[in-house]
Amino acid sequence: MALRLGTAWPITVGLILAAGGNGFLLLATTDITTPYALLAPGLLLISLGNGIASSVIMSSGLTEVPKHLSGTASAVLTTARQTGGVIGVALFGSFMAEGTEYDTAARTVFLVSSLLLLLAVVATTAINKKIAA
Repeated sequence: MALRLGTAWPITVGLILAAGGNGFLLLATTDITTPYALLAPGLLLISLGNGIASSVIMSSGLTEVPKHLSGTASAVLTTARQTGGVIGVALFGSFMAEGTEYDTAARTVFLVSSLLLLLAVVATTAINKKIAA
């Protein structure tokens, strides 16, 4: 897909899908008894969006470096992704554990996550416009 459309579109679409999934969960999460069936569409959108965006980011990051540096580039990209995941889990886990009600904490997590993903969309768009210029 990225070969036909370029990398900007799949990354942007993936980030928007993930943000939409978080937005859905923001609206759908009412309390700790919310049924999984109600959460499934949001989780599906997040997974689909992350899968699209991260695969294109990894492949485009590896194709832009010389072949002899591809191992280093792969390690840097993987380390950045893993570090981001650890920071995200720690940050959002602290929101959930700070003593507020579950629904308030969950909404905070989904709101912050949606906003960060939308910020990534803006950054991706700005970077791609700068590259194209």
